[in-house]
Amino acid sequence: MATSSSGILGWHTAVWQSIVTGKSRWPHAVVLKGDRGIGKLAFAQELAKGLLCEKSTTLKGCGDCTGCNLMAAANHPDFRFVVPAAASHQIDDKPRDNAKKPSALILIEQIRELIDYVNIRAQRGAGKVIVLYPAESLNINAANALLKSLEEPPPNTYFLLITHGAQKLLPTLLSRCRQIALPAPDREQALAWLVAQGVAQPELSLAQAGDAPLQAAEFDDDYWAHRASLLRHLTAGRFDPLGAAEALHRHEMARVVDWLQKWIFDLIFLKAVGKIRYYPDCSDALRKLINGLSSRDMIRFSNELSDQRGLASHSLNAQLFTEQLMLSYSRLLRSARHG
Repeated sequence: MATSSSGILGWHTAVWQSIVTGKSRWPHAVVLKGDRGIGKLAFAQELAKGLLCEKSTTLKGCGDCTGCNLMAAANHPDFRFVVPAAASHQIDDKPRDNAKKPSALILIEQIRELIDYVNIRAQRGAGKVIVLYPAESLNINAANALLKSLEEPPPNTYFLLITHGAQKLLPTLLSRCRQIALPAPDREQALAWLVAQGVAQPELSLAQAGDAPLQAAEFDDDYWAHRASLLRHLTAGRFDPLGAAEALHRHEMARVVDWLQKWIFDLIFLKAVGKIRYYPDCSDALRKLINGLSSRDMIRFSNELSDQRGLASHSLNAQLFTEQLMLSYSRLLRSARHG
């Protein structure tokens, strides 16, 4: 079993035990940093529960008081999530309005609203906890607006900033926070945890998620069906870019770009070192494709995908966007035939 009785994931137990201390010594602002999909959010929620516990004097919540019960019900008035509008449905489970293009950034308006909230007296009296997730999505104005609150917060106000890339945060912001690095699990730990969660294809899921177990556990039947749809085209004897675009444009564009990025990574990785990371179930097809493909052309297409990733969530015409991706991939394949 990869989780402890406290709710902390097993590979984070050592870090948790090293920081569980009296609340009076806990800093007002902390950056939790580490790879994507390893459980940083769960760690932050456990910290928040301890900080808002009305009985415990340490960071370990009692689980019985009103504060702990409100946290368990996701209804604590002194706990606040700040996330980009595009990710809000992941936190509150409310359906997203697809008629609008929500921002992928935490905006200054959200921070101004947060500052007003921070300066209001805590309703339960234990304090306030604010989680910003992911912290690197703060735009420059929002990050600067947050600095003063981080430097001089009201008493018993705690900020937990979760980041997949601490190097993307402002140095002035990092300087006001204690940094805690959360490790990724080793492969055996990750697989054991996925098996315990009832994941049907733990090894393939972990590979597809790039060794991020929490992300791997989220793959549902639709995910695998859509992935199979893409692979039918990518592994076909003759690639049909327009047919592929027609089949894929109804899927989430960011996901299609992610799949393609992982596909081209595997081609580059296979050519360079003879290994496959994301698509072990397609090893034969990948080995056939690398014949004639130049590393330079593959890297060029990979860079194009990186540029397109930022546009994927904002494309006004999904079919045109997908056609452009597939035509670019087709040109890569043609370069191998004519090289």
